[in-house]
Amino acid sequence: MFSGTAPIRIDPKKLAIETEFQTPILGIIPFSVTNQYTGIDFWNMLNEDKNSKC
Repeated sequence: MFSGTAPIRIDPKKLAIETEFQTPILGIIPFSVTNQYTGIDFWNMLNEDKNSKC
């Protein structure tokens, strides 16, 4: 609680997340990768067990 108010809950069903990764290839050629995730997919990705990928 902050200042007597209840925390706001985020509904992952209503979210859309877009990530963009930019890096140069060989130091000069720009390369970009853009991914779009639903809120549920992004939530699951953040909360997955890191040891289960091994």
